[in-house]
Amino acid sequence: MIRLQLADLGAPIATGRTSEIYPLPGSVDRVVKLFLASIPEATSEAEAECEKTGLAAQAALTTVHGHGTVSVGDRAGLILDRMEGISLTSVAERNPLLIRRTARTLADLQIRMHEVAVPDLPEVRQVVLDTLGQPPLAFLSADELLAAKALVNALPEGDQLLH
Repeated sequence: MIRLQLADLGAPIATGRTSEIYPLPGSVDRVVKLFLASIPEATSEAEAECEKTGLAAQAALTTVHGHGTVSVGDRAGLILDRMEGISLTSVAERNPLLIRRTARTLADLQIRMHEVAVPDLPEVRQVVLDTLGQPPLAFLSADELLAAKALVNALPEGDQLLH
């Protein structure tokens, strides 16, 4: 794991719901995806995402590869290949006339992703069941928790990639 200082990263080039993207110091073709401090177990999330990115690249679903994890103060992240351009959602936001086209492109990509078997990933039902017992879902009543577990257990087995 590489250790960096937040001051070394400069300003983020993108911000998402759970993370910020920074240019990797000393590199023109890699970025740091840094999870927000509020994300629980961010170190294990970064490690898992780095591994999953590699599996997706092996399955030819992305050209982006993970290049290890980073620690920035009390935050964790991973190093990824840098991609130029804007996101599909940004295309639609900038030009509403393109909403249908970008929605179709996104749907096609999702369908393609869900058709790919990736047997090396953790079984998704078990991941969800484990998540149901975590503090962020503590608001569920005992009956709601049992109902959620029953729904998850009723899902079919599979090894398709999910997003």
